[in-house]
Amino acid sequence: MIYYNFSIRNPWWGNRFESLLVKTFNTPWKTKFFEIQFIKSNDLFSKEFEWTIKQDHAGVRLELGLIGYKAAFNFYDNRHWDYENNRWKTYD
Repeated sequence: MIYYNFSIRNPWWGNRFESLLVKTFNTPWKTKFFEIQFIKSNDLFSKEFEWTIKQDHAGVRLELGLIGYKAAFNFYDNRHWDYENNRWKTYD
């Protein structure tokens, strides 16, 4: 996993978290999805990057925020990881 986060928060705004919009899109691959989300937050500026493999919903996430609002982009796998067998779980 690679994870990077930088943010500058406004402490006087308190907890402004609110999900304003979430939209999920299909891709040509049956287990992969793309999602965008717009969020109200207390961040003056923020940026976040995450890349995961071999775990539940592995994928790439990018989040950018400015003056109390964030846009998040997520490309992920909808499967769950089987840690005991080191592979994707299979459901019958």
